[in-house]
Parts: sequence; C-alpha cells; structure tokens
Amino acid sequence: MNIVCEESCGNAPRKALLRDFSIALTSGDVDSFQEFAIDDLEWQYVGGDKIVGLDQLRHTIQSKGEDNIQELRLENIITHGKTAAVDGVIHYENETYMFCDVYEFNRADKNGKIKKVKSYLIPVPS
Repeated sequence: MNIVCEESCGNAPRKALLRDFSIALTSGDVDSFQEFAIDDLEWQYVGGDKIVGLDQLRHTIQSKGEDNIQELRLENIITHGKTAAVDGVIHYENETYMFCDVYEFNRADKNGKIKKVKSYLIPVPS
C-alpha cells in the first residue's frame, strides 16, 4: 500500500498520532489500536454501523480484509483542543473513496486518546 501524507512540522504530536492511527487502521494493524484509543471507543459510520469498543473495532477491521487498498492519501489533519479531523482519499483496486473522520479525544493534552470518531465515506465515480 502506498501512503501519501505531508510531513508535519514536528510541533503537533496529535497530528502524528492521527497520521499513525489512520495508517494502522487502513493497513489492518489492529495490534496498534490500544496505543491510540480508549477501550470503549465509539465509532459511528454516518449512514451505517456504530462500533463500540476496541474489540469490536478489531473484529470489524479483520473481517473487512483491507488488503486490496492501493493507496491512502491523507490530505489534511486538523487538530484543536479535544477535537480533530482527518480527510483524504482511499484508492482500492477497483474503486475510490473520499473520507473525513472527525475525532474527539478523552483529554485535550498530548497524552489524550481517541474517544469518539464519526466517519463520512463517499464513493468517487471513476
């Protein structure tokens, strides 16, 4: 999988965390989730499922089999206090999606972990 993401200036640890979390999520690295999120994480896919807890997230990611992702392009990572957003493009072998994930952390400091995520996923016509 090809990963495209502009380098951060290094002064924004939360941007690096979200970059690393997005890469782990897309590559199916479920063992890394504990490092980034609280155990009772809530993840809402707008117009779709709601996932509650890291165990359910692991199961969902493992069952989807993210192996056919060709490229993850992270276009913007925006952080402020306890909230953040990441948007970009995911290129699969035969389809492309634009996404925006809106995050809420359990704390505003650099040691905060992901508490809630709301994901918007839009197919892009080829």
